[in-house]
Amino acid sequence: MRNKRKGILMASAILGSAAIVSTGFAAWVITAPTETSQTGNITIDTVSDNRVKMTAEWADGDGTVVFGAPESQAANAWLRNDEKKEDIKHILNLSFAWADSTKTDSLSSVDGKVTAKVEIGTGTGTDFVADATQTSEYIVLPTISDKEIEDGGAVTLNVDFGWGEKFSNSNPYSYYTAHGANDYVEGNSGDTWADKAVKELKAMETALKGKTFKITLSFTFNDVTNS
Repeated sequence: MRNKRKGILMASAILGSAAIVSTGFAAWVITAPTETSQTGNITIDTVSDNRVKMTAEWADGDGTVVFGAPESQAANAWLRNDEKKEDIKHILNLSFAWADSTKTDSLSSVDGKVTAKVEIGTGTGTDFVADATQTSEYIVLPTISDKEIEDGGAVTLNVDFGWGEKFSNSNPYSYYTAHGANDYVEGNSGDTWADKAVKELKAMETALKGKTFKITLSFTFNDVTNS
């Protein structure tokens, strides 16, 4: 016997946040000095209302975000990062099931919409405080489009971070090594491109050190069907 329930349900999910920079650094090497890239994990919680729960899982298992080296670097490049490869684009898979594990009938479909917002700040969980100060220059947070929930409820979200305007929205390796290390930066009072890289990569480390990020998901169910 098929029983169809309709209604509007609203819920919010706070997906656990974790430090982008609080653990080890990858090394950016400019001749001899070293600089850093940022790594981080995000821990996924589940969210439930009185009928349905939503589960979020990273497609690659842990969703580690790495602001590191490009896929390839010239052997004699004056700027290098030999620690970690860039990994800033990830996929988050959402699924839905009955919150009551004792229910014997299956959840055949849900219909509605998921919205997502990504913030950067400090703290974790209920202590998280959003603060984008001095970060947008160096990294770009994901903008996640609203997704319809249909066909059984599976939803795939692209969570794509990016490099900021300080590096012309490209990997620092590409941005800086497009110039010679000892070439002077036009209009920059005598600094070479190597000088510029040292200053700006250090500033990036200072701006992002201790920062965390949080993904907030909101979902609306228009139609929940069981069989």
